[in-house]
Amino acid sequence: MAKANDNPLGEGMPTKISNNTLMMMGIALLLVIYAGMAVGMAFDESVAENDGKFVIYKAILNISNAVDYALNPVNTIKSAFADTQSWAFKLGIASGVILLIYFGYKDTNKKRYHRKGSEHGSAYWGKDKEKTIIQDPNDLYNNIIYADDIFMVLDRKKRDENAGKKKK
Repeated sequence: MAKANDNPLGEGMPTKISNNTLMMMGIALLLVIYAGMAVGMAFDESVAENDGKFVIYKAILNISNAVDYALNPVNTIKSAFADTQSWAFKLGIASGVILLIYFGYKDTNKKRYHRKGSEHGSAYWGKDKEKTIIQDPNDLYNNIIYADDIFMVLDRKKRDENAGKKKK
């Protein structure tokens, strides 16, 4: 995932996922789907040996055959997609879905960041020049306080005077 301190928006702000990260996630997804298909083929083999019944301990013993299936990728993929009721197809799809759920959880379950020194959920209030236009620097009691450094003048005429002074 992207580092928070590389963000031009400031320290602590979340960033987008980079293209390299997306590519690595895609490669990991394909590898996990392929490994699930290879294990599924070993399970299919144990079902064939036991007259169509799935026996868990024999399936686990046949997992060593998954390495042999993994070394022959063309046949593994062809046989997995040839029969959608096979264990190879089911485990391949299930492992891919589980990994996608994991990636989604990791991407959406991030810490919510906020700018240091400002209230959580506060918006960007502008630059110092913009802040002084909307405030009355001479009379503090003529301002509405929005934040520790943001004030808005109560009298609109005074705000318009400040804006006119800044433009000149």
